[in-house]
Amino acid sequence: MLFRSLVWSPADGVGPAIVAIDRLRLGQVVENVVTNALKFSPSDAPVLIEPSLEEAALVIAVSDDGPGVAPGDRERLFERFERLGAREPGIGLGMYLSREIARAHSGELEVAEPRRRGATFVLRVPLVPERAAQDQRSATSAVDRKSTRLKSSHTAISRMPSSA
Repeated sequence: MLFRSLVWSPADGVGPAIVAIDRLRLGQVVENVVTNALKFSPSDAPVLIEPSLEEAALVIAVSDDGPGVAPGDRERLFERFERLGAREPGIGLGMYLSREIARAHSGELEVAEPRRRGATFVLRVPLVPERAAQDQRSATSAVDRKSTRLKSSHTAISRMPSSA
């Protein structure tokens, strides 16, 4: 099957939230978890992606209908080179690196109780506290104003006649 069903299902009332992240690295985590869900679940089964806000964190849960992860293997899965006997290609670093990236963001990646028949992986990233968010918005606004002034100055300079 060439196409798979990915279901993005935000919880009711989830609005904008501010998180301080390296979007490439955290994107790598989400991509790895979703790719594994697709790889280990039946080709006709959807993968459910559920973003939500919980306490002071942005939470992204990814659930599949694959074979799941036994409770005794849930921590072992995040060890270097661990593949839990999988027959799929890989070297066993994806989940290890994904958890390390989550922790570098002061977050966590874990295998939770399954929400469906297979496995549920949950990524938690702390929200930026409101005061810090206000400061960040103010700083961004100041940089935008400064950038606009620099662009205006650059335009003025570029219009100066050349001395020849």
